[in-house]
Amino acid sequence: VAISDAYLEAGQIAFGKDPETGKKIYNEAATSKKDRDLILFGSVKGKEKHPFVTEAILSVNLGTLRGDLLAGHREKFVDVVKNTKSKVLWVWGNLDKTVPFEENVDQVRKWEEEFSNFELSVEDRLGHESPFESPERVAKATIAFLGNN
Repeated sequence: VAISDAYLEAGQIAFGKDPETGKKIYNEAATSKKDRDLILFGSVKGKEKHPFVTEAILSVNLGTLRGDLLAGHREKFVDVVKNTKSKVLWVWGNLDKTVPFEENVDQVRKWEEEFSNFELSVEDRLGHESPFESPERVAKATIAFLGNN
């Protein structure tokens, strides 16, 4: 129960909020995502919990999202970008609090300057859940990137 509660709470925090009102910009999308997550956790009558959801979330949290591991993940990401011929697109909402935009954007812009195969697309008024908040805008940025490469 603790994992599902924490996951649901984090999922709701991840949606972009209007800086002036503090309200979710894409509230309908947040509600839809929460409803889907409740099904995954078996919290909807008649729906069984996904057999691996708790273990998967726990594994990601223990092996990826721990603060003490983030520096290593950044180094690995840079190493991958540096050593690939593939083009890399990072679509990032400027209201992201999960991977804090304001705290990290300068570093990511440096990567864009340093690596010719890396492109940052900053999406105004989107949070960490940008594919749910505005799939059209994420798709538009992706399609433009693919059309240019």
